[in-house]
Amino acid sequence: MVEGYSNIIVMRYSDLFVHMVVKHRDIPRSIVSYRDKIFTSTFRSHIFKLQGTSLNMSSAYHSQSDGQSEALNKCLELYLRCYVFDRSKAWVTFLPWAEFWYNSAFQTSIGVTPFKVVYGRDPPSFITHSFSDLTHAQARMKKYAD
Repeated sequence: MVEGYSNIIVMRYSDLFVHMVVKHRDIPRSIVSYRDKIFTSTFRSHIFKLQGTSLNMSSAYHSQSDGQSEALNKCLELYLRCYVFDRSKAWVTFLPWAEFWYNSAFQTSIGVTPFKVVYGRDPPSFITHSFSDLTHAQARMKKYAD
């Protein structure tokens, strides 16, 4: 048993991990943890070993051990700051949009967007949906300016 957690909670966590991560993305080759006791427990270490997954440790608030995580965290923080500037208590409502932003951003490591990898097509563009509205607005502005 993990210190501070019951077996039921640890098993529920494992179920959620499989449901939220493994089901959609397969078993990860490595996971970066900030030394949380759930991940460092003998139980989890054994599960990782059985799955062929390695556990890479990092320090809390010190993601330099994984440059990819550090870069993503900086981008995500900047994204959320832009949208949550005057609504700091509502940051959680912007997480789905942040996820969409990340999944529709071109990744040089894979040469396409994560969205295209998963769905086989480019992500929908909100710009093309509103392009005709912008064109009409520009025409009205030109009419009033002339």
